[in-house]
Amino acid sequence: VGAAAERLGVHLLDERGDELVHDYNGFPLPKPVAPGAEVVFDFTLAAPAPGRYQLEFDMVSEHLTWFEDAGSTTPLVHILDVV
Repeated sequence: VGAAAERLGVHLLDERGDELVHDYNGFPLPKPVAPGAEVVFDFTLAAPAPGRYQLEFDMVSEHLTWFEDAGSTTPLVHILDVV
C-alpha cells in the first residue's frame, strides 16, 4: 500500500455551524508539505445554493483520516448570503 494522498478538504456548514456536507470539495496540494510547514495556492470553489453558510477547511489523507480527527484545528470562513 502506498502513501495516502493529502489534500485540502472543505466541509459545508449552515450558518449555525451544523454540518451539511462533510466532504463538500477537496483540492490536491501543489507539493508535499512537511508537518508544521505552510503552502499557499489558489483554488476555485463552486458556490452552494442560495443561503448563509460557513466553510470549514481541513487537511485529509485520502482513505485514512481527516486531520481534525487527529487533533488539528480547522479554520472557519463565514459566507453570508450566497445569492
